[in-house]
Amino acid sequence: MLGVSRAAVGEMHKRMGNAGLLKRDGGCELVFTKKGIERAEEVVRSHRIIERFLTDFLGYGPAGAHEHADALGDSFTPDMIERMNERLGFHRCPRGWPISPDAERAENAQLMALSDLQAGDGCEVVRLVEHDGGLLHWYYDERLVPGATLSVLDGARPGT
Repeated sequence: MLGVSRAAVGEMHKRMGNAGLLKRDGGCELVFTKKGIERAEEVVRSHRIIERFLTDFLGYGPAGAHEHADALGDSFTPDMIERMNERLGFHRCPRGWPISPDAERAENAQLMALSDLQAGDGCEVVRLVEHDGGLLHWYYDERLVPGATLSVLDGARPGT
């Protein structure tokens, strides 16, 4: 999915372990340490702020902003990220995700996946989980975006 070799993944795993960000939990499973969770949340928060900056100030579409934010993530210092966030007014990213991981966790309990809805149900799209740029473009072209209201007409569960 990431387009990197097994060797590159192994090297990154080693570096993250040496930095105290990852550990083995029992057998083969890798888990973040407390320090790793904090760093991951910092990376996600910065990514969302950069996306917002790219859409609000530079005119990129949400899918393009997501792709560029991936490439720009390490280009900004923490101070620059905070200045961007202050200037932006602490919004959500263009895909609807709260900037703050704490706000995201609080909101998660209130949300439901589209696949859990029944025929006749209505909903509002809150956020998009897709990271594929092509699919994000499609969502926006079809106006399946945060804030859009939908009604389920019919549907079948996978495997039915």
